[in-house]
Amino acid sequence: MRPTGKERNYWVWVTHPEYYLGEDDEPTESLEPGGRSDGWWTCHKDTRAGDLVLLYRTAPRSDIAYLLRAEDNASSLAGDADASDMGWKYGCTYRSLYRLDPTLTYAAMKADPYLDDWPALRGRFQRSAFAIPAPVFRHLSSVLGRMCPEYRKVLAKADLTPVHILTERRIEERLSRNLGLLEPFGYKLDLYESPDGRSSGRQLVCPSVGGRIDLLCTDRTTGGYVVIEVKAGRADDRVYSQVSSYMGWVMQHLPHGRKVAGLVISDGEDGRFSGSAIASRGKICRIDLKDLGLHGRTRS
Repeated sequence: MRPTGKERNYWVWVTHPEYYLGEDDEPTESLEPGGRSDGWWTCHKDTRAGDLVLLYRTAPRSDIAYLLRAEDNASSLAGDADASDMGWKYGCTYRSLYRLDPTLTYAAMKADPYLDDWPALRGRFQRSAFAIPAPVFRHLSSVLGRMCPEYRKVLAKADLTPVHILTERRIEERLSRNLGLLEPFGYKLDLYESPDGRSSGRQLVCPSVGGRIDLLCTDRTTGGYVVIEVKAGRADDRVYSQVSSYMGWVMQHLPHGRKVAGLVISDGEDGRFSGSAIASRGKICRIDLKDLGLHGRTRS
């Protein structure tokens, strides 16, 4: 049972060629399972961490091609100029779990009597997000499982409560309320707030790099910025790349001339992260959860 006491929701997200095709009309890397997991997607306001998503690709593909999972609750995109221009009101980070091969085409769904009354199909997927009733999701998953047997295994694992996601949110909440926990490690920080007061440094959207900074802080000692990324598991090279991207975004979009540092808070690290952190010459550092009196290791 989910910690919130609510049942898991299921969604279909609709995407267009400029978002699902990369160079040479190949699938974009941001949607590939095992790739970057820090991207964000526009979503319905009721989306919650752990919800499962089928991604529908509009013409020229016209098919359901991916199984995704929402990694956090929907949050407002108010104040984000790019999102406003596109008419996007809410967004959440996501993880790509599986790419279907073969895919489930629009024509095949139209020929399936069970789906006759599904509003998303009847409306020809003309919105960015539609709810999928649980019986319809089970039916679609049955069809997809027959087409791609591996899908069943991925779905069975994904349908477990994503405790590690929720744990990261709790750690993030605790830190945002008490940044003093970091003072013994030499960090005297305040949570960033935009000059107009419309956005804070918690889950700050970085549209051009795709993702959200867990906590963006200002250093009371240096006046610089500190990008904090929280991981309930081990830090690896993808975490290093993620933090580096966020640091670059801060350098480009926030007042220039200030030092920008990265801080990863995680349950251990692997060799690749360790080597990259050393090469950064102190620009990206890490603190272990256990040293903060926090524990991130959970079942997944």
